[in-house]
Amino acid sequence: MTKPRAPKVYATLKGNFTTSALRALRFVPDGSRMVKRGAFRRVVAEATSLDGEMWRVRPLERGWRRL
Repeated sequence: MTKPRAPKVYATLKGNFTTSALRALRFVPDGSRMVKRGAFRRVVAEATSLDGEMWRVRPLERGWRRL
């Protein structure tokens, strides 16, 4: 039996995004986080926040900003 692979996380610019900046990048709320979906509604990037204003983005695919 093989060990399940963890999802790849791609490098991003260091820094936080505001809520309005994420909405401009087409992020949508999904519970307590915001996600950006690509083709077939797969999650391309996810953002988490402690205060609800500044968000840390975790890209799951290369080129997540273009999608």
